[in-house]
Amino acid sequence: MSIQSAYDEILEDTQCPNCGCVGMLPNGSFDYCCPNCDYEGSLEDD
Repeated sequence: MSIQSAYDEILEDTQCPNCGCVGMLPNGSFDYCCPNCDYEGSLEDD
């Protein structure tokens, strides 16, 4: 398993703390954004 595929799996299971949507979109580095409400977060902060 590559690092990228592991990162993609983590994002698929990540829940938005703002709206509860599951499945975040990558936004560079360890950052992600919610496809539903545009919340921006980071896996480094979680």
